[in-house]
Amino acid sequence: MWLIFFWIGFNAWFALTFAVPVALSTIGAATGQNGWIAVSNDLLASFPILGITTQWWVIIIGLLINIGFAALLILGGQSFWRWQKIFFLFAGGSVVLAFLLLVFGGGHIQSAWNSFAIQHKGLLFNQVIPTAVKNGYVLPSGFSFSDTLLMLPWVFFVVGYAQGSAQIGGEVKRAARSQYLAMVGGVLVNGAVLALLVIAFTRAVGVNWIGSVGYLANNNAALLNLPGTLSPSFNFIVSLLTGNWLVPLIIGIGFIFWALMGTPLSEPQATRYMLAWAVDRMVPSPLGDVSERFHSPVKAIIFCTVTGTLALIVLVTVPQASLLGALLAQIAAFILVSIAGIVFPYRLRHVWEAAGGHRLFGIPSVTLAGLGGVIVLVSLMLVFILNSTINSTFGVTARLSLSFMIGVIVVGIIWYAVAYILNRSKGIDLGLTYREIPPE
Repeated sequence: MWLIFFWIGFNAWFALTFAVPVALSTIGAATGQNGWIAVSNDLLASFPILGITTQWWVIIIGLLINIGFAALLILGGQSFWRWQKIFFLFAGGSVVLAFLLLVFGGGHIQSAWNSFAIQHKGLLFNQVIPTAVKNGYVLPSGFSFSDTLLMLPWVFFVVGYAQGSAQIGGEVKRAARSQYLAMVGGVLVNGAVLALLVIAFTRAVGVNWIGSVGYLANNNAALLNLPGTLSPSFNFIVSLLTGNWLVPLIIGIGFIFWALMGTPLSEPQATRYMLAWAVDRMVPSPLGDVSERFHSPVKAIIFCTVTGTLALIVLVTVPQASLLGALLAQIAAFILVSIAGIVFPYRLRHVWEAAGGHRLFGIPSVTLAGLGGVIVLVSLMLVFILNSTINSTFGVTARLSLSFMIGVIVVGIIWYAVAYILNRSKGIDLGLTYREIPPE
């Protein structure tokens, strides 16, 4: 679970190197105001400070984002959840706005695209498909189950962390019911919203056009002649329907909020991990302290902010760092958790029974869930490794990715061994810690 610190830095990095530039470029392109595109380019530009040339704006603004979320968490749960609701409502509202634009204005996308293409001397709407085919794109002949499966890594990247709220389950009212609805229901709602957006978008422009414009953007973007580094994204195409800056701005800010929401999720997870580790004597006890003034784990939050910022700096300064390759290590961690779920009712039967001891077809339901998790996650890992397209996209077998994955596991084993030896030298047997949950 050391990866959680890594994702704190990733969220700020992803927002500032992808979500924000896309939002700014989309507003500039859709409205013809090039100042927005200039700001996007300036954000990503490298410049020297004290003889060090890098993307300083990404580092500085990312640091401010991490500090801001840290301050919000330090002030306590009520203020955090209040702002979280505001961010979520705004981000969710931006998705609803995009959906409504597609439903009521989707028929005008072709003319809006043509107007934009004429202005920028790009391809007209009806020229996109034949141009893509001429340049090597093969139109889909129908539904492909294998191609659908290849989308699983991206699906996992989006919803694979819905289980994250389990780490704060002890702080949630009626957790047995509300957590189940939140985690499972959240994934189902996410899927339903995505399905509605896909249906509305494909009805408006067609599957072949979506595939063709995406192929050209990835293989010969010069033919589209879009301004700057702009890609023909969903946000951009929907924003063409408006002709003003306000609607693209709302959609763009919502997109940025979605990118940033991982940080306030990751930090509570990380601080609860450290509390558990401190109780188990795996880390120094101060990391498990709760401030009497703020009633929050201030030291742990500060530690998360520091490590998250270090991860951000690594992402910015090491171009070879394939963060998405870290998903392989995350999948390996989830597989271990799934295996633990399989054996849990048998290794700690009294604890499982005290928690309800639910069975399905006479088998502990947590065992069945763990078994399903192992099957799906192992399959997903094989797709990551064996499929050349997915492999290259996520950098799975890149040397840095493999080193990171193996390193996370090895460091965890070494850390536990050292903690076990140190505590044993003090007369404390850590083996007794896990015989009773929670430990007394």
